[in-house]
Amino acid sequence: MERLTSPRCNGIKTGYWSLAKKEDLVQRLGAYEDSGLEPEEVRALAEKRNVCREVSTRG
Repeated sequence: MERLTSPRCNGIKTGYWSLAKKEDLVQRLGAYEDSGLEPEEVRALAEKRNVCREVSTRG
């Protein structure tokens, strides 16, 4: 996945920033929201995918 944001911590503010255009950010957010998945669910699926890849490379 191409990341559109970067962490920001400058002593005054923390969070994320992006050089991407607002339209690109809104489109990506909309696609994510359309998935119906919460962040925790996405992380769990990614972990399962990584385990499957690991197992398949052993075989």
